Amino acid sequence: MRDPSNVLQQQAIGILGVNLIYAAFYEVQTQESFLEGLAQDVVAERIEIDCVDFRGPAFESWDRRALQVHLVRAGLAEAVFFPSKGSTVPPTEVLYKRAVVLAPGFFSHTDAAHSQVHLQLLASPFRSFRRTLAKQSRCPLAFFA
Repeated sequence: MRDPSNVLQQQAIGILGVNLIYAAFYEVQTQESFLEGLAQDVVAERIEIDCVDFRGPAFESWDRRALQVHLVRAGLAEAVFFPSKGSTVPPTEVLYKRAVVLAPGFFSHTDAAHSQVHLQLLASPFRSFRRTLAKQSRCPLAFFA
């Protein structure tokens, strides 16, 4: 929620809720039309949708990762999170109060030597974070971007 007051936040959630009900009945032809219907009349400056998870027979054929990507393309989210295992998780749940190592990466190489270099690049700051933050219960995360 990006509105400064509770009243404006309640209004945005109300619009989003009405849009959700409408989209569930009339906008399920495609993933894109559903998300666009969901965000109708809710300006991106007021709300960010960083994760969607649909369940049920009407949504079985939908690609969950494509839905997350469409959130970014439509301007509804600044970033999305794809866990390596399991179902979709909001990035706020994964990143909350955790140290993060973000390393640039180039992923079109095919030899193992380049992969080793990337792992070594992440290993040093990751070890440093572990020593510095040893008292925290949640270990730091490392990402290639």
